[in-house]
Amino acid sequence: MKISVIIPAKDSPKELSRLLKALKKQRLRPNEVLVADSSKGLEVKTIAEKEGALVIRIPPEKFNHGLTRTLAAQKSKGDILVFFTQDACPAHPSAIKNLVESLNGQVAAAFGRQISPLKFGVLPFLHRLHNYPSHSLVISLEKIDHLKLRAIFFSNSFSAYKKGALQEIGWFEKVPALEDQLAAAKLLLSGYQLAYVANAVAFHGHPFSFKKEWKRFTDMGRFYAQHFWIYDSFGKPENEARKYILFVWRELKKRKKTCLFFPFLAQQVMRWVAYRWGLCKFRKS
Repeated sequence: MKISVIIPAKDSPKELSRLLKALKKQRLRPNEVLVADSSKGLEVKTIAEKEGALVIRIPPEKFNHGLTRTLAAQKSKGDILVFFTQDACPAHPSAIKNLVESLNGQVAAAFGRQISPLKFGVLPFLHRLHNYPSHSLVISLEKIDHLKLRAIFFSNSFSAYKKGALQEIGWFEKVPALEDQLAAAKLLLSGYQLAYVANAVAFHGHPFSFKKEWKRFTDMGRFYAQHFWIYDSFGKPENEARKYILFVWRELKKRKKTCLFFPFLAQQVMRWVAYRWGLCKFRKS
């Protein structure tokens, strides 16, 4: 089966160069690499073409998390589509191999473990540690009652899909964020399974940015406002937030870093306000 790697890229050419070089060291190398370039300059295009990738030009103002990935997926030749964000990078040579091998039987999509380098700080590291544990999991429709919203937690920063299954659910939709979780929900409700693959690891992290976090969580609120049915099928994200806060408190105590808990709480309040603002604003419109 042919494998296509798809990377939406916007500026940050050094990160893209690191990722493209790492792909060439994979034990299971992709048959093609497509870079969806929505940067303002030519540096991303130059680096991508130098590393042998096919570049699909997306005007910056037309970039969309769902539609951009759909466009690249429809142009790809692969039977298996592996997605990365440009700031993610395989942590070992078997990362893609382990991820793709999990797509057997009814498993239509899989995502790998992400680890945030400690250079970005303890809180980003704990955020990834909470969301990406050390044990693998196959998720089916029967597990929704137990897992609730965690059943559709999914990340296109490092993921793989059977192209036919993705096409069957109508590809990725035009959404401000969480195109991966929406696709995961639709796949589960269509009778497919999802897999979290703990031995397929990627490094992925970035420092806290108030502006970016505000936009991201506002977009998340907007997403749930537009897809309110997810609440009925899987539950509300507020329930997961409580578990996350308790997890971080325990881990900070274990590491004797409790001084970081109050900055962490302030960050969570900001995220909640942004999420609620997006949710209320777009439910009324």
